Amino acid sequence: MGCVTYLGDFRPDDPEHFEKHPEALRQVDRMGNPAVNTALIPAALKDSFNFGQPEDDPKDFAGVIVNQINSLDAKFCPLHPADCKNPNPNIPLLASVAVPDVLRFASNAPDGYPNGRRPADRTTDILIGLILQAPGFTDRTAVKTYCSQFPFLGPPLQPGGAPQMCP
Repeated sequence: MGCVTYLGDFRPDDPEHFEKHPEALRQVDRMGNPAVNTALIPAALKDSFNFGQPEDDPKDFAGVIVNQINSLDAKFCPLHPADCKNPNPNIPLLASVAVPDVLRFASNAPDGYPNGRRPADRTTDILIGLILQAPGFTDRTAVKTYCSQFPFLGPPLQPGGAPQMCP
């Protein structure tokens, strides 16, 4: 599962056009797991990745993604000098989550990232913790507000961390 953004020549006076003619749309963006597209795909390959399909990720992007993970590991290695002699043991796990870039869900496993994603999952903390080999890592960003009724997600966080109220 993942999300894609399509672009087309939408005419407000013909709202059913794309339901009858989806071939008029073209994929321009996609996102499965957090940080894969933003942090693991180099800028020069963004268009190729965004126009691509997840089933092609193993042949088209696995090497690129693993290289980026290795680069991040090497960049942050000074934080754990004793571990610099050995590769990060989390690299295979990170690569298996990132390739193909789809968000997986197994109904027989506990839910929460990386098995699906709940709004309250602190995915950035989880991923950075795996890359830095720092279990329990937190970037200390404010906790998001969740509402008991639609649209369930509270207003965007504001600079200064002022508490947000549900509508």
